Amino acid sequence: MLITLKLLEGKLEEINFSQDLMREDFSQRLEDLDETTIAGLGMHQRIINNLQNRMHIRRVDKVILKYQ
Repeated sequence: MLITLKLLEGKLEEINFSQDLMREDFSQRLEDLDETTIAGLGMHQRIINNLQNRMHIRRVDKVILKYQ
């Protein structure tokens, strides 16, 4: 009985250790995903700003050409 109890305690410790590792891995994956998402959004925002600037320049160019 004592041997069975020790074996069960050992298995429980293994399970707890595995769960802790999974939690750490999951937390790290969430952090990585967060960083990737923020970087991607920043890149998209720069692209949008660039397109808006180009559209503005084209409108200004059209007005300049119209009055020349």
